Order: sequence, then C-alpha cells, then structure tokens
Amino acid sequence: MRKLFSKSILSIIIITITFNFINLFIYDYKVSQFLRYNVRDINTVSDVMYDLDYYQPIEKALVKIFRENMTDCSSIKKYSNRLLSLNPRNSQAYYLLAACKDLEGKSAEAYKEIMKSIELDRYNTTYLLSFAILEIKLGKFQSSQNTLNLISSIEPNLENLEQVKQFREQKILERNN
Repeated sequence: MRKLFSKSILSIIIITITFNFINLFIYDYKVSQFLRYNVRDINTVSDVMYDLDYYQPIEKALVKIFRENMTDCSSIKKYSNRLLSLNPRNSQAYYLLAACKDLEGKSAEAYKEIMKSIELDRYNTTYLLSFAILEIKLGKFQSSQNTLNLISSIEPNLENLEQVKQFREQKILERNN
C-alpha cells in the first residue's frame, strides 16, 4: 500500500513538472515569435506581455477591485503584494500601491511607488500623469513641468492633462501668496 501511494505521488509530481515545462516551452516559443519574427497578433502579444497565465487573473481582479472601490486599500495592497511576489516587474501593482498610499495621505511614499511603475513602463501616460500630480503635491514644480511636457509629447490629447496643468498653476500661485 505504501509503495503504491509513493508511486502515485511520484507520478503526480512528474506530470506536474512535465506540464510546467510544456507551458514554459510554449511561452518561450511565443516570445521568440514576438521578438524574432515580429508576430503581433493579439493572442501572441497578450501572452508575451502578460507572461505566464498564472498571475494574469490576479492582475485582472486587482484592477477590477480598484475600479469598483478605489478606497478598498486593504484588498488592493494584499493583491498587489501577491502579484509582485509572482512578478516583481508588474508595473500595475506598483501603480495601485501608489494610489493607495496617496489615498492614505502618504504622498512621499506614493511617489516612491509610482517611480517603480515608471521605471518598468516609462511611457505609460496614466502613470506619468499620476506622477506629475504627486510631484505637484510635493512642491516639485519644475520636475512636474518636465513630466507634463513628456506627457504632451507622447499623448497631447490625454484626458485630464489640461486639468493637471491648471492644478499645477493653482498650486504655484498658492505657494507664492
């Protein structure tokens, strides 16, 4: 009975390892298609950009939680940290952690988190716009102008860009008075 049990466990382990190896091989093939042969169909791009499927559902759930209840920072932090444990290069997780820090009134900490997002995805205008807002809140007006100029060069018609520029001007006036 004990031999049968140990053979069953060994069989399960071998099957699991084989399955994971096949998934990694498929992923590697898709990355190769993407990089070497410029295959840009939506499925290949999605698979390459979101790595293996195991953390993609967590990211989708995290974004949904944030959109439905932006003040539920305990869940957002929990899932962001879980996502970062699976993929420490997930810019979305850092962005959402920054949003929570900002909601908690911790702009300096939020600034550090959003910097991590931008390091990983430097032309994401959503991240850059949030970064500019944090710079304004922290009184970094010249730096915020540089960030706003970068955003304007990437996506000149970005929603809320003009409002953030006005917010910056208002804060400068408040500071000077």
